[in-house]
Amino acid sequence: MAESPGMDSDKIRAGGGDAYVALQDIDPGTRLRLKGGIIAVVDDNPRDGMWIVVKYVETPDGPVESDQVEMVMTDDVLGLA
Repeated sequence: MAESPGMDSDKIRAGGGDAYVALQDIDPGTRLRLKGGIIAVVDDNPRDGMWIVVKYVETPDGPVESDQVEMVMTDDVLGLA
């Protein structure tokens, strides 16, 4: 994600609009758009502004049926889904 002037690297664009949301403020259950066309649901948030724990629910290949969790860095989060 390219940074805009004055934008902190731990903030993501909310729903593709002009508002930004701090990664540490995102609650479990929130759906996110990730790089690679992935949609994920937040499973846990350590609220450090760098990492978020998610479960993939959809990839370009279709829905994901696994309960496996992944740690995702801020740079991989494009916005809210």
